[in-house]
Amino acid sequence: MDKEDVLIDIVEKVVNDAMFAHKHTFKMYDYLIHNDLTKRDIVDFLECGTAKNIKITLEDLDLLIEGGRSDIKEAYPNWKKSEARKIRKYLKSILSDAEKYKNKKSRRVRSK
Repeated sequence: MDKEDVLIDIVEKVVNDAMFAHKHTFKMYDYLIHNDLTKRDIVDFLECGTAKNIKITLEDLDLLIEGGRSDIKEAYPNWKKSEARKIRKYLKSILSDAEKYKNKKSRRVRSK
């Protein structure tokens, strides 16, 4: 399996743990540095379905926190606003850490 595929599997498991078991222990940036993923791996991850699903979930959580429509409340019936805020912050950190790492891996032009 590619490093990107392993990353996607890990993130999917972490998201499930965050949503259902309320575990927020995974540190995306530390994982990326430790495993020395390439910028291409991160770009592929950010464009994959898993990252897009996280973005959609973030939008849903924003609606839930704001008071939400009935369909959003129905989708997340047992969640309080405080839980939704914690999960939103955690999911947002996963994507922002990936973006930060991608920007760090950009090529730098040396001056002469």
